[in-house]
Amino acid sequence: MLKRAYRQEFRNEFTDDASVVEKSGEPIHLVEGETSNIKITYPDDLKIAEALL
Repeated sequence: MLKRAYRQEFRNEFTDDASVVEKSGEPIHLVEGETSNIKITYPDDLKIAEALL
């Protein structure tokens, strides 16, 4: 499903895999995650991860 969704033309609205799938017409479902499962996107996120370790 994800590979098929990425075959569509790029849109500025794409922010992540879920948005690509959603714009391809597939329904997406959100599930609650755990706060301990952090995402490292920016250098400051790495500092937070190091502090948690």
